[in-house]
Amino acid sequence: MSYIECLKVNPEQRVVFHCHPTNLIALSFTQDLDDCHLSRLLWKMQAESLVVFSEGIGAIPYMTPGTTEIGKATAEKMLDFSAVIWPLCFRYLTR
Repeated sequence: MSYIECLKVNPEQRVVFHCHPTNLIALSFTQDLDDCHLSRLLWKMQAESLVVFSEGIGAIPYMTPGTTEIGKATAEKMLDFSAVIWPLCFRYLTR
């Protein structure tokens, strides 16, 4: 459902990259899920992240995966960010 909702935001989307990187999962347990805070933290931790998602990273609160609710919340964040983190999961969509 999330993929369908995100494609509604940008039908030119060519790649959806969904992964579960251990460091980002841990980060979601230890840090506030605030867009600005997470973006700055990741930019400081990995230089490549500034290039890959220079506009920052979006974060949404925990929601049940696979629901319409999380799909719509992700799509809404995709209006401003090409990368969105879910607590316990990470999703990256290219533009």
